[in-house]
Amino acid sequence: MARFTADSASIATAAGQVSTISGQIRSDVALMMGQLGALEGQWQGAASAAFSSAATQWRSAQAQVEAALDSISQALSSASATYEDAEARATSLFAS
Repeated sequence: MARFTADSASIATAAGQVSTISGQIRSDVALMMGQLGALEGQWQGAASAAFSSAATQWRSAQAQVEAALDSISQALSSASATYEDAEARATSLFAS
């Protein structure tokens, strides 16, 4: 028989932290890309084209990171709610 313990409040807190950090990453990346975009407008030549290609690859990777963080946060929130509900149901079995 499987045995587990879970602190639904801690899991919910972790979900919120992941969401907050994800938002900070989005904000920092947007700031960075804005600054790099300004540089890109002043730059011409082969190196500029190579940089543009690298920036495009970065945007794609960043979108995947953001999606993964969103998925982690949502999964943690769902797990927290599931554990909390299971505890409430088990408790109600013994209520008189």
